[in-house]
Amino acid sequence: MELQIGDVVYLKSDLNMNVLMTVSGKDGVSLWCTWFSGNDVKYHQFHKDSLAKYNQ
Repeated sequence: MELQIGDVVYLKSDLNMNVLMTVSGKDGVSLWCTWFSGNDVKYHQFHKDSLAKYNQ
């Protein structure tokens, strides 16, 4: 399944939810995610294989 900008995703190793913000890199394997930790906005780049789409 192809991940799209705006998808709610989670790390396969962690059930905390993130929002996929951008796809970067020529090969599209580096994905930037954003999430909240309390009142702080956090962001980090992950390999696409480490993420899964959250299906409600």
